[in-house]
Amino acid sequence: MFDIGFWELVLVFVIALVVLGPERLPAAARQAGLWVRRIRSLAHVAQQELERELKISELRQQLHDNPDLKTLQSVREDLQRLRRLPAQSIQPPPPSSPPGEPNPNPSPQDPQP
Repeated sequence: MFDIGFWELVLVFVIALVVLGPERLPAAARQAGLWVRRIRSLAHVAQQELERELKISELRQQLHDNPDLKTLQSVREDLQRLRRLPAQSIQPPPPSSPPGEPNPNPSPQDPQP
């Protein structure tokens, strides 16, 4: 990414040794390592998030382009229209025996005498 060679690293180390001194250099190197680790972790998390969003976007596009989606939408609209019908429009079936005569096969909805 940065294309830093061996001699560039040696130069940075020598400058850090001169500026910080041998006492503070190990602690500074440790701190720099922690910062680099945090930055890499944040970059990795951001990359994973972007990949996940891209996959979601691709799936939505595939779903939108799917011809079965139109069929599914028409079925959904039909079901919504059926739900809006009033409950009174559905009439119960006529009784199988004339009124006053016992029903040979009573249904669970028929009252028991």
